[in-house]
Amino acid sequence: MTAPNTPLRYALIGAGAGIAHTHLAALAQLPEATVVGMADVQREPAEARAAAVGCPFFTDHRAMLDAVRPDVVVITAPHPFHPDLAVDAFAARAHVLTEKPIAVEVAEADRMIDAADRAGRLLAVSFQ
Repeated sequence: MTAPNTPLRYALIGAGAGIAHTHLAALAQLPEATVVGMADVQREPAEARAAAVGCPFFTDHRAMLDAVRPDVVVITAPHPFHPDLAVDAFAARAHVLTEKPIAVEVAEADRMIDAADRAGRLLAVSFQ
């Protein structure tokens, strides 16, 4: 695990979602957090958010994961996409914070948990 107050590199998948701005505002308050990339299949408003933060924008989350190698991935995409996005993030050796609900089906949530366990990474679900 990472020591407390260790700088962490964050990436957002689903950066155009309405809740993404809340996550970005929270990260901006953490001196040890840096947003290193954002991805969304739709450019607007995600690309503008990435520009405002000063990080690269991607329409392909896998390309983002490869390019920026984040420590933590925040998933704000619609919940039917959470399992596949989380599994990809764990394969990239990142921890995952996903918006609620974790998934649509229990089996999908179990797949996410198994992927986190195999990767030795944390999976958390945000409940504001």
